[in-house]
Amino acid sequence: MEWDGIFLGHLPDGRFCDALERAAVQRGWYVRRTSTAEIRRISRAAWEARLKPALDSSAMMRRQRSRLAAEGAIELEYVTEPAPVRRALSSFIRLHQESWAARGRVSPFEEPLRRRLIEEAIDRSTGRRQVVVSSLRVGGADVAMRLSFLFNGMAHLYAAAYNPRYARTSPGVLQLASLLEQLFATGTETVDLGFGDSPHKARFVGDRVCPIRNVVIYKRRQRYVEARLLARCRAWADKHPRMLALGRSAKRFAFGPEENAGE
Repeated sequence: MEWDGIFLGHLPDGRFCDALERAAVQRGWYVRRTSTAEIRRISRAAWEARLKPALDSSAMMRRQRSRLAAEGAIELEYVTEPAPVRRALSSFIRLHQESWAARGRVSPFEEPLRRRLIEEAIDRSTGRRQVVVSSLRVGGADVAMRLSFLFNGMAHLYAAAYNPRYARTSPGVLQLASLLEQLFATGTETVDLGFGDSPHKARFVGDRVCPIRNVVIYKRRQRYVEARLLARCRAWADKHPRMLALGRSAKRFAFGPEENAGE
């Protein structure tokens, strides 16, 4: 199959990206790495030495716990076995859809494909306990839930959901604190907080940052050079928005409106 380029998005920077680049260069191909995001990580050492003591003494956390306790007994449900995970996953998806709908948005879990991917991950992890569904429950009701994956001593926090009725109490903060305590108590060495900077994540400043890269492999040098020039032009245009508008006007003048229909 003939190809000009291969795009690999959202890869953790490190040994895998290095090996990928070396393999491509050995074949005479060209590689571009661009920064796209950062993922914060919390180590067990940072949790025990700094984060847990700070949360235990936090007046805000005491207030949140007190408000929720007025509604009923607080507990963290933490399941890793396939059958309980499947049951908990149904509750998680329902809560995710409700919490997104409360903000006028459509949950990604409305897509059947995403559900099938999670279910397949559960099937493949049978006996290895690699999928975790955790729920902060108040009076027996799910208040905040999180779907996570475990692999090689690292927990990857994938998605969170909350009960819109409890939105004012910020249950996600207490749920995450309870989950971190459970994860580190059961042998997890590092917790990957995942993409995004939601407010409840901002309270958990990790001690490690993992850069995320987009990697593009080009078969021909011409395409590689063109991509680099385009990236530089876009960066320059971001700094000079007036020139960007002028360039678009010149393009319309030279090629007509049809060439700019997709912009």
